[in-house]
Amino acid sequence: DEERAQLEPDWRNEKAATDYYVASFNSNVKNIDIYDVLAAHTDEYIYFRTDHHWTGLGAYYAYTKYCEAADLKPFKLKDYPLKKVEGFLGTYYSASKDQKLADDPDVVEYRPVGADLTATIYEDSSLTKSFEASPYSDYSTGSNAYGTFLHGDNPLTIIKNPDVDSSKKVVVIKESYGNAFAPLLTQNYSEVYVIDPRYFNGNLNDFIKEHEIKDVIFINNMVAVGSQSRVDELKKLLN
Repeated sequence: DEERAQLEPDWRNEKAATDYYVASFNSNVKNIDIYDVLAAHTDEYIYFRTDHHWTGLGAYYAYTKYCEAADLKPFKLKDYPLKKVEGFLGTYYSASKDQKLADDPDVVEYRPVGADLTATIYEDSSLTKSFEASPYSDYSTGSNAYGTFLHGDNPLTIIKNPDVDSSKKVVVIKESYGNAFAPLLTQNYSEVYVIDPRYFNGNLNDFIKEHEIKDVIFINNMVAVGSQSRVDELKKLLN
């Protein structure tokens, strides 16, 4: 309506658009504002040049803000060795085929937190086909190098860490931005469930009750939040 239209921000301003969405949250939803922490590290490699995702480092800074809000202790980067996948040309290059991007490829950098753990990764929406592997793929290269995180997008991934208090469980509702973020939580939760609503056909409320999960994280990039199809997929989780 006219009154709402007057309140709407300039949608070209991502921060203003985010604030607009956050203002509509009810009191049961806690917003984790990561703008300040990312802004403090803009001189670091927190976003790819040839791809629309953040890097493993960018996801880590978001993770530290989540830990702060959830009263958890974040691990330190120096505790894990840095690994690299060279020659990554991502979605921006795939769409444009710009030679300047090809001449300056990205590097997928990650610290294999939880690499000694085994993830159960379900490949189909009926959750009948799965495989077990490290949360980090060692076969993702080239244009698929972002698949290093969680082996790409799958309906459901479950990572269990027996060394963490068994009462701590979390479910992460995400699109691909969550792939670099979710494995980091294995250092704070005994069970990390990762759901991609684009491919998961279950009911979220039933899933949470079945697995006795207390913490629920929604992590979405701005394009996903502003896409009606992505919003519909989130609504589907509650039907």
